[in-house]
Amino acid sequence: MRAAGARHPADRALGELVNEYAARNPDFVAGWRSHDVHPRPMLRKRLHHPELGELELERQTLLMPGTSLRLVLYTADPHSPSATALARLGPPDTAL
Repeated sequence: MRAAGARHPADRALGELVNEYAARNPDFVAGWRSHDVHPRPMLRKRLHHPELGELELERQTLLMPGTSLRLVLYTADPHSPSATALARLGPPDTAL
């Protein structure tokens, strides 16, 4: 909820929900005030694909300026076991 509040500071419904929680729980207020949220544009993830098995990927999140939209990209290190596994899926479909 803190991350959503950071992304959408003018969201009235979210603000009302935060105020409701704050009115009922002093621990919530302390945690809310002390927990800074910063976007993490790059993050390493381990995923299990049903056909390819374990994959270790870099996740990069790009924020679309002026909107609440985000583009999330997953890539594997070149020549890594994860890149080899992903290559078995075949070339990306370029037809839109």
